[in-house]
Amino acid sequence: MTQFGYGLLPDEVVEKAFKAYSEAVKRYERGELREAVEALSRALQLSPNAVPALKLHARIMMHLERYDEAISLLSKLLELRPNDAESYLELGSALERTGQLRRALDAFRKAAEIAASLSPQPSWLDELNARCERIERELSKERELRSLQERLKEVEELLHLADVYEGSGFPRRAKDYLQRALELNPEDAKVALRIAEIDIELGNFNEAYELLNSIEERHPTFADSVRRLKERLAQKAPQ
Repeated sequence: MTQFGYGLLPDEVVEKAFKAYSEAVKRYERGELREAVEALSRALQLSPNAVPALKLHARIMMHLERYDEAISLLSKLLELRPNDAESYLELGSALERTGQLRRALDAFRKAAEIAASLSPQPSWLDELNARCERIERELSKERELRSLQERLKEVEELLHLADVYEGSGFPRRAKDYLQRALELNPEDAKVALRIAEIDIELGNFNEAYELLNSIEERHPTFADSVRRLKERLAQKAPQ
C-alpha cells in the first residue's frame, strides 16, 4: 500500500486507489483493456504517483501501440524510480517504435547499465546489448547518409556557381568552384573533365595533361572524352 501513498494520502483515498488498481489488474488479465485503462485512470487520479498503476498503464499503452502515451507514463515512472531497469527498457522500446533512435539508444544503455549491476542479472541483458549494437549501426548509417546528402547538395551549389561564372566569361573563377566540387566528390569524372577543358582554354597545358592522364587511368569509360580533349590540347599546346 505504500506505493499508493500510504502515510502521505488519507487512508480512504489510498484504499480506493488500490481497489481501482486491483480491478484494473483483473480486467487486464481478462483482456478487457479499455476497462482496465478506465480503472487505472481512476487509481491514478486518486494516487498520481502509484508506481504499480503507472507500470500497468504504460504496458497497456504499449500493447495498444499508443507509444506517445507510454513514453509520458514511463518518463514519469522513471522520475519516481530512476534505477528501474525494466522501465528504461520499455521506454527505449516505445522511443524506438516512434523512430526516436538516439533517445531509444540512450534509454537502452541506461537499462543495460543498471541491469549489469544487478545480481542475478536479468535474462534479457545480452539481447539488449545486441539491440544497442544494432541501433548504433543504424544511427551510423543515418549519419553517413546525411553527410552524403549534404555533400551532394553542396556539390550541386558549387556546380551551379561554376556554370554561372563560366557562362559569364570568368573561367578561372568557374575552375575554382569546380575544384571545390571535385574535392567533395573526387570520383566525379565529368567535373574533372570540365576542369581539364578550362585548363586547356587558359593555357595551363601541363595541368590539363596530368589531369587527363589521371582521368584516363581511373575512369576508363571516359576514354573517348579524354581522347578528344587530348587532341584539342595537342592543337593548342606549343610544339
